[in-house]
Amino acid sequence: MMPEQPVRFGDFILCPVNQQLQTTEQNITLEPKVYSVLCYLMTHHQRFVSLEELHQQVWAGRVVSDTAVRRTISKLRAALQDQAETPKYIQSAARRGYRWLAEVEPVATTSSIKPAREPSLTPAHTISDTSVAAAEEMDSPTISARKTLKPWWLAMPLVLLAGLLGWLMFPETEPTWQRLDPLPTIEGEKLALAISPDRNAIVYSSNSMNHAGQELYWHHLESGRTRQLTSGNHQIMWAEYHHDGQSLFYHDYQQGLYQLYRRPISSSGEWLGPAEALLPPQPRMLQLTSIPGTDKLLLSMGQSDAMQIKQLDLISGELQPLTHAVIGNSSDYPFALSADNSMLAYLRTAKAQPHLLTVVQRETGRVLHQQVYPDIAFRLKFYDDEHLLILDDKALTLMHWPSGASQMIESNQEQGGPGLSRFLVRVSEQDWLQSRIVGNVQGFLHQFGPIGDLSNRAIVASLAPGATMYLTATPGQYLMVQRQAALSRLVLQQPDGQSLTLLDVEDANLMIQAVHPDGEQVVLFLHGRPHLFRIPEGQLTALSVRPQLWQSARFEGSGQAVILTYIENAAPVTVRYQLDNGQITPMHQGERVVASLSANDFIVLRDDQHFARVRYGKTELLPIQTRQQFVGSIHLRQNMLFWGETDLKNTWIYRYDLTSGELQQWQADRRQMLQHFDISPDATLWLLRHVPRIDTQIYPARSRF
Repeated sequence: MMPEQPVRFGDFILCPVNQQLQTTEQNITLEPKVYSVLCYLMTHHQRFVSLEELHQQVWAGRVVSDTAVRRTISKLRAALQDQAETPKYIQSAARRGYRWLAEVEPVATTSSIKPAREPSLTPAHTISDTSVAAAEEMDSPTISARKTLKPWWLAMPLVLLAGLLGWLMFPETEPTWQRLDPLPTIEGEKLALAISPDRNAIVYSSNSMNHAGQELYWHHLESGRTRQLTSGNHQIMWAEYHHDGQSLFYHDYQQGLYQLYRRPISSSGEWLGPAEALLPPQPRMLQLTSIPGTDKLLLSMGQSDAMQIKQLDLISGELQPLTHAVIGNSSDYPFALSADNSMLAYLRTAKAQPHLLTVVQRETGRVLHQQVYPDIAFRLKFYDDEHLLILDDKALTLMHWPSGASQMIESNQEQGGPGLSRFLVRVSEQDWLQSRIVGNVQGFLHQFGPIGDLSNRAIVASLAPGATMYLTATPGQYLMVQRQAALSRLVLQQPDGQSLTLLDVEDANLMIQAVHPDGEQVVLFLHGRPHLFRIPEGQLTALSVRPQLWQSARFEGSGQAVILTYIENAAPVTVRYQLDNGQITPMHQGERVVASLSANDFIVLRDDQHFARVRYGKTELLPIQTRQQFVGSIHLRQNMLFWGETDLKNTWIYRYDLTSGELQQWQADRRQMLQHFDISPDATLWLLRHVPRIDTQIYPARSRF
């Protein structure tokens, strides 16, 4: 039974004419099904209403899943700001259903509560959770209030008829995504974006011009006021509000380790106390997510070659793994929680392995869906219980995960405008915040003169993010991989600027590993397995090795063998592959071999970041170590060891003379993130690819899916 006149319960007035909940501060337009469920529960307040009854009475027997009904209840609870654990309006009980709790009384139509003004989304405003007008949804028609109203029982059939016609005419609307003007926030690249539970403020990290690291900033959405929360030289790459809005979680990367902190914060963006360390320093820590309604936190963490998602109990300090570790040089491992916290979606990515998108029940770990996903995603977000928004380097995609069907919402590779979005934060049902890089994000490849001489810097090429370029034995000649969808192309760029395609393959992950000292051979990873490619003949040959989780391949200093490393039981194993006869010889186990002079003389990088030289089975610790966790390319040229390091903002390149023991830092760029560098076989030319200072802007976006 539907009410014919406005009724009051708690802090709300329900207006049946326009299906709105009204308070002194705002109007909340309810979707038709949400409104119908509310009315049915109020009408049968004296008892529990089962899921089956709601199926029959509200959905009129139409086949819908229990998930759809529970999602409607969740939307109703959100509109009422009702908590399932401490209900004020809707009580739930296992196997019994739902029961209405609040007293309902009629209200005169001339109520003193005036409809709240609908807020607009401007650069300094965001829409609250409950301010999305139902008229914007094609399946949610509303009736405007009129001075003269016909009896309710005459108007209601028209509403039902309009809804039915809308459903028949528009069973599936084309998804839309409209990006609005950016918010006025601090310039710099942003590596975190979190929104307060009351949706009034955001916190983000940014490398503004007054420091070299990533500092936290607080920004009030309505007033546009910004406050710097940290200062110094922090490297904060993820932040998240606690669900109570009274504290902030963030991790700080310092001296090669991540430290997780919790710190109290006020609604005006001021610290209310010191930071509390929640865990011992960790080798790697990425995404943080606070589980609403609980004192639990989800994190992706572990070693660089063994990442997994864990649940931290903030009360007991217990750290519980939720997923198996991804072994083999894993990437960000993004994940998302459903609105009711019952489902966890995550993308397992590891080098030379298929990327697996998985949806599980969070409490039991039962797998609900799993499929190969072709790209590495930056962010996952549940749009509703059956749809995921996936943001990768190619597109923002809406996926119906039970079926795997997906539809592109927005390209992430814009030409001539803001490009490469990395963050997506939900503000309300149809309103989002999106952080997007502005300007040229291609990065640059630089050519330098002789080693140690920083002159003669020149732009050689502008490549897509993640691309690498290698020098051959011919001056001015380069090898690179170009990608398009699932296709990869090995290209040789000549000194005159002309490009020659050497190889076309259906493998989106084709990678160059190393160039032979003679410049005519290159070792590749094709479909995750090592291959040898001879440039003059265009001949591709797979190395006769067993399938493994191959991590790296490099040529021995003499060029007579390929040094191959794979991961086994979370530890690196290195073998030597003789090129003339294909003989495979075990070489080293437990440490990463990074350079090889001969079969019995090679360099390893230990877990403590120290370099060591292994000669004829004896290990000699070298007086050098990496200072940052993120180590770039490592090369051995004419008894000189070169390696690059980055803290994600600055670049350092070192060389070490294995004969004299001299160490030289001969390249340092502030605010330049190293991606790749290479040195010619004769050690006279080198290439450096790094990302110059870039800026990101935070855009409000409106969606209708």
